[in-house]
Amino acid sequence: MVASIKLQEQNQIIKTLEKESLEDYKNTKRLSQISKFIKEQKETVTSLDSGVFEIFINKIIAVAKDEIIIFLTNFDKADHLYFVENRKKLIKSDIIHVGEVKVDRFKDILNYKVAIL
Repeated sequence: MVASIKLQEQNQIIKTLEKESLEDYKNTKRLSQISKFIKEQKETVTSLDSGVFEIFINKIIAVAKDEIIIFLTNFDKADHLYFVENRKKLIKSDIIHVGEVKVDRFKDILNYKVAIL
């Protein structure tokens, strides 16, 4: 009985360490991608292409027709279902940056906020 409990405890420790190791690997890989992206940039980023989205942005939530929140997260920290289920809570997230951009095509201003999960 005691051996069984010890084995369960050890298995739980192993699972926790595996999870932490995987997160560390993902974070290291992401930081490497960001570092490479920054080194290759000769000028300020003026448009959002697929590379910028892939490296920096995980999800965008439309709050209103002229307001969005851009979320920066770890790779697998939050999937689509997480955003759907937690939308109301997420739009109240702590904001690290606020800005606006003029959208010439629509002759409108798009307000945006950036949050980190």
